[in-house]
Amino acid sequence: MSTNLFEAVSPARKAGLKTGKKDTKKRVEIKTLERYATVDSLVKSLTTVQKTMKPVLDAQTLEELMTEGTRLGRTPENFRGFEGKAEASMELRKRSSASALSETDVELLAGHNVSTQVVEDMPDTYIINPTYRDDKVLLSRVSAAIKKGVKGPPWTRSSP
Repeated sequence: MSTNLFEAVSPARKAGLKTGKKDTKKRVEIKTLERYATVDSLVKSLTTVQKTMKPVLDAQTLEELMTEGTRLGRTPENFRGFEGKAEASMELRKRSSASALSETDVELLAGHNVSTQVVEDMPDTYIINPTYRDDKVLLSRVSAAIKKGVKGPPWTRSSP
C-alpha cells in the first residue's frame, strides 16, 4: 500500500513551523528589543549596500584623477565630487610601497600608459635572535627555508 507523501506531512511542517523539542526557557519581555533587532538588521543591510557602492565611487574618482593627471602630465589636484546635495572630497594619496596594486589598478594604469613593475622584496641579511643561536633544529629549518627561497614575512607562512 503506497502512502501519499503530502498527506503524511503535519500541518505545522506544511506551514514551515519548527517542530520537535519545545523551548522550556523562561520568557521575559524586554522593551525596545524588537526595535533594536530591526535597527541591527538595517545596519547590516546598509553596510552591505555601502560596501557594494564604494568600489564604484573609487573607480570613478580614480578615473577622473588619472584622466586629469594624464592631461596635465603631473599629479592632479584633489577635487570635490558632488551629486545633487551630496558632496565629498576626492583625494589622491600616495600609497605605501608595501601596498600592492589590485588587478583593476594595474588595468587602469595600463589604460593610461602608466607602466608598473613587480617588485619582490627579499632582505639580503637574516638576523638570528641570540637566544636561538644554539638551537640546531631551528637553525636547520631556517637554513632550509632560505635555500628554498622564503616568500613574505614569517607570520604569513604556515610552519612545516
